[in-house]
Amino acid sequence: MRKKLTFFSMLLVFVLSAQKLTFDRNAYRPADRIVKQQVEFKDPGSSGKELTWDFRTLQPINEEYKLDYFIPDSTRMDTLCGMEHNTRYYYSQKRDSLWAVGFENSTTLMEYLKPELKLHFPFGYGDTLRSNFEGTGQYSHRLDLKVKGYTRVEADAEGELLLPDFENVKRALRVHTLRYYTQTGRDSIEMQLDTYAWYAEGIRYPVFETVKTNLIKKARKQGEQGKDTTYPFRHLHI
Repeated sequence: MRKKLTFFSMLLVFVLSAQKLTFDRNAYRPADRIVKQQVEFKDPGSSGKELTWDFRTLQPINEEYKLDYFIPDSTRMDTLCGMEHNTRYYYSQKRDSLWAVGFENSTTLMEYLKPELKLHFPFGYGDTLRSNFEGTGQYSHRLDLKVKGYTRVEADAEGELLLPDFENVKRALRVHTLRYYTQTGRDSIEMQLDTYAWYAEGIRYPVFETVKTNLIKKARKQGEQGKDTTYPFRHLHI
């Protein structure tokens, strides 16, 4: 009697899970120092999947500056400060969210009465969030300031990121933050900021950023027109 042998072949398909930002891996952390390099601007491109961003040929503008994170008050361990360009930016990290709560420097103090939601964890491709924020403060300790606006955050793109010095990120996640606000006080201004931040898997902070500021209206001088400026950054070390 002849036996019939049947062989089953199994095709194993390995699917790489999409990158997601999480509180454990991407929340800001005290005692971290980031060294940044400013380079010339290049348009961040469209949204979508399986994209390629080639930033390899961008020329340096500012070789190196630092961003330091620390706890400014030991009695409020959930409040973190990021020190950059002689300005302290204050954040609150609670549960699954990162909030901006104010900032200060040698001339300006601002406290957000309604905090600005920066990220909600986990956060992956296609996720969006929006928050309204309001704040009050002072300029030179004598002139009252008020700010009011909204922030929209979207993980809008995935793909390969090609960086200067031959650094490549195969599976980068891009997060686009649109921040619009009006401020009254020393100047009355209407401002919009577009920030694109690329994250690499296993690295806590963005490895590349572009920031475009659009001064829509400034009412201090009659007839003064708004303008666009661009500030791209590349993170060197974490």
